[in-house]
Amino acid sequence: MPIEITSYQEWMKPQVIKLFSQQYGVDESGFSIYLDKMYENNYQKDRAIRLVAVDGDKVAGFQSFFHWPYFYNEKK
Repeated sequence: MPIEITSYQEWMKPQVIKLFSQQYGVDESGFSIYLDKMYENNYQKDRAIRLVAVDGDKVAGFQSFFHWPYFYNEKK
């Protein structure tokens, strides 16, 4: 089955978190919270673009684009 590029869906979240953990050595539970805060907040929810590469039901890659200006800890 060829790899398909598609929009992110909630069922993919555990696999996306696992990819980040394996690639960057981040803690999975902490990164899960980060993803929620980053993409599910009212400012980004309908603006951010999340794409995944899937092979059947396996997530093989993740790419995202979020809206600027970006604020973190009240800093622009």
